[in-house]
Amino acid sequence: MNLVAVLFFGILLFLLAGYLKQNHAICMAGAATAHFAWLAAFAWMTVLSISVAYTLGSKMSQRHQRRGIDRELVAYMCVAYGIPLTIVCTCLTLQFCDCTDLPVIYAEASICWITDATVRAVTFVVPIAVGLALNIVMYVYTVLQVRRTRQASKVVRNEGTADTVKEELSIYVKICTLVGLTWVFGFVSQSVTGILVFSYIYIILNYLQAVFIFLSFCLNERVRGMWRQKVQAKRTGVPKNSTSQPKHGGSTSTATTNLSPISYLNATTENTKL
Repeated sequence: MNLVAVLFFGILLFLLAGYLKQNHAICMAGAATAHFAWLAAFAWMTVLSISVAYTLGSKMSQRHQRRGIDRELVAYMCVAYGIPLTIVCTCLTLQFCDCTDLPVIYAEASICWITDATVRAVTFVVPIAVGLALNIVMYVYTVLQVRRTRQASKVVRNEGTADTVKEELSIYVKICTLVGLTWVFGFVSQSVTGILVFSYIYIILNYLQAVFIFLSFCLNERVRGMWRQKVQAKRTGVPKNSTSQPKHGGSTSTATTNLSPISYLNATTENTKL
C-alpha cells in the first residue's frame, strides 16, 4: 500500500535525523524527503477517506474489474503524490533562488526538518489540518451511511445483534486507522499544554499506525483463512486452485451483492488497493 510505504519512509527519516545532520547536504535532502513523505502520507489518508465514502455511497465495488491500467488508482496517485511534490518543490525553489527574504526552509542549525515556524505552519501544518478536517467529514459520512444501510436492511436485522455490532465496530476502527483520525491527538497535544496524557496517546496511536494497518488488513480473519487453506492444501496434496478458485469464481458484482451491507463494507475496506 502506498500509505504504508510513505509512513515507513517518514518515520525512518525521523529516526535517522541524528545521522543525517552530520552532512548539511544530506540533512537538507533528508528534510525535504521527510516533508514530502509526511505530506504524501496525509494525502493518502484523505484519498482513502474519500474513496471509502464514495465506494459506499455509489456501490462502486459492484462493477466488474477491468483489465489493464486502473485509471481511478492513477488519478488517486497523481493527487496524493502531486500535491506534496508541488509544495516541496516550491520550498526548494524558494530556498535556492535568492529571490525572497524568507529564512532558510530546510536544514538550518543542523536540524533536518523545516526550521522556520511560519514556513512550517504554512507548508506543513495547514495542509495536514485541511486533510484531517476533510477526513473527519468523510468518516462521519461513512458511519452515517453504514448506520442508515444497516437499519434499512432486512438481511442485517436477521443476523445476531452481538455479532453485527462487533463487525460494525471493527469496520469503524479499520477506517479510523486508514484515514488517520488519531492524528487529531497530535494537534491537541501541541496546542493544549499541561495535559501529558494527550502526548502519550498521540505517540502510541500514531507511531503504531502501520502496525494497526497490518493487523487490520494483513492479519485479519480472511487472510488467516487463506493461509490455513494453503497449509491444508500442502498437507493433503490437493492443488490450491481446486479448493479455492470455485469459491471466488464469477464476477465481483455477484459476490458483493449477496453480502449484507456490513459484510459488503467490510470486504470493501479489506480489499482496498490504495
